[in-house]
Amino acid sequence: MPCSLTRHALLMSLTWTFLGCVTSAEIQKIEARLAALKKENDDNYQRARYLRDQISALQQSFTNFRNQYFRDKNCKNPKLAEFMTAVAHNDPQVCRAVEFDKALLFMKSQPNCIVYLHPSSGLSSLHPARTAFLSEDLLKREQLSPSSRLLILVQPHGESEAERDIALTVAKSLQWKIQSELLPAEFRSIEVLGPHLLPCNLRNEATVQRLYNNDIAIMPLRGEPEGKQPRIRIWIFRSDC
Repeated sequence: MPCSLTRHALLMSLTWTFLGCVTSAEIQKIEARLAALKKENDDNYQRARYLRDQISALQQSFTNFRNQYFRDKNCKNPKLAEFMTAVAHNDPQVCRAVEFDKALLFMKSQPNCIVYLHPSSGLSSLHPARTAFLSEDLLKREQLSPSSRLLILVQPHGESEAERDIALTVAKSLQWKIQSELLPAEFRSIEVLGPHLLPCNLRNEATVQRLYNNDIAIMPLRGEPEGKQPRIRIWIFRSDC
């Protein structure tokens, strides 16, 4: 064999030598076997994907059943359950007057946190005390159960389409922070409704102040936008309904 024969040439030479010893019928058998193996592999892949889908569906069914069990057990107020159902199926930017009384009841009776943010700086203006309250109280592990879910309502700083869009964008960034950072790891998959724009008849500042009757819970902290300053106000509610 010449020393200049490359490895590739050697392999090709051996291949052709081998093929020269194999009959046409044997080659067809090899091709048929390869085709059968490919089909078997494809079938196994499809079966595996089907089983994964079935397992995922069963896991979701179990989760839904468990959550509903605890919700039925822990939620004692049918009006709250009705409100949560209505909000879950509501368009975030649609205002419906029929929600007014339900929203009043819900907002006053459920554990919640109110956050004030600057429209121009968004989540970076979140007060450290609000972050601490969210993580150490409202979203504390001991306060959560499989039936727990959160509702985020947003009062925009104005009624133009652009101002509403900014408010929803800021609220979504807060939602992301809650789900990825503030919730305990084992509860980060709980349902979060919203963010939804506050019903139109609750967006007026005078209405909100009358609702809370100067309750300290509605007061901004030092450093948060207040009075007539542009501000986005966000409610985060926790409920088992």
